[in-house]
Amino acid sequence: MISNSQTSSIDSDRLTLRKAFLEHYKSPDLKPRTLECYENMLGHWEALTDDPEVFDIENKTLQTFRNAFMEDHTPPTFNKLRRHILAIMNRLGPPGPRNREGLGILKEFVWIKPLKENEKIPRVANDQQLNAIYEACAVATWPNFEFGSAAWWRAVVVFLYNTGLRRNDFLDLTIKEVDLDKGMITFDAEKTGKQRRLPLHQSVIDHFQLIWSDRELVFPKPKGFKQLYGQFYKIQMAARIDGEDHFTFHQLRSTCGTNLFVRSPAAAQEMLGHSSVETTRRSYANVSNHLIEEALATPQPAAFQTSSNPDDDPDPDILRFPA
Repeated sequence: MISNSQTSSIDSDRLTLRKAFLEHYKSPDLKPRTLECYENMLGHWEALTDDPEVFDIENKTLQTFRNAFMEDHTPPTFNKLRRHILAIMNRLGPPGPRNREGLGILKEFVWIKPLKENEKIPRVANDQQLNAIYEACAVATWPNFEFGSAAWWRAVVVFLYNTGLRRNDFLDLTIKEVDLDKGMITFDAEKTGKQRRLPLHQSVIDHFQLIWSDRELVFPKPKGFKQLYGQFYKIQMAARIDGEDHFTFHQLRSTCGTNLFVRSPAAAQEMLGHSSVETTRRSYANVSNHLIEEALATPQPAAFQTSSNPDDDPDPDILRFPA
């Protein structure tokens, strides 16, 4: 077997993982957030390894990096870094049906299994909490529009509850991207760069009409997030939700995902923009309460309900088979 180290012919100009990323993987199509993720990964890689050339990176190298990284981090965080490392290494690897963009710089692939992640039940807001937050929007004092801060915040809550957009996507949404007549929004998702088209519930349309005006953004983007989060904190305190139990915008996204998932997993996946329904189920849908309700309501065969005492005589009608 030919090892990757045997293919190296550049000792004077080391092809490290960072250099491989800059020269062979980085492109103008990568979003700023994606670039930050790769930069974060490369920083950890350089801090926890001797920064070998890509030709010297083997499965064992990745295992050593994983062991060092996991001393201070969690499995989900490592799995994200793992995906970025393998993406670069695969780009350098041999081309083929499953690696069409492979450059053939390396003769074989490297691999390390993802770590098992403990599933966390997403936190979602119930109707009582949402009603309290909605009413408490009356205490908002920012942003200062002619239609009032309360109307703006109520539109935010209703919009996120019904669409589950990520924070930056809803803050970047423009008036031109909203079609109130057709009840649709069309926008480019920041995380994926893909164009998305989502329906608007009539409740969202009604609240949008209350805050509609001639401006660029539906929800004005603050210079910093201090005002945004400060006002949301103030609203939730007025709603008598304890500080440690305050909801985030992302948890409103999970609430949207849960409400859709129990009716249609495919609809929840599409609304949240996930590549697989498993991502929606694992990270954004809390179906535990719905599961309990449905489980307790499961119809029972008649024999199961006749008696709690196993010594009681059975009902003869139950034992009679159809003719």
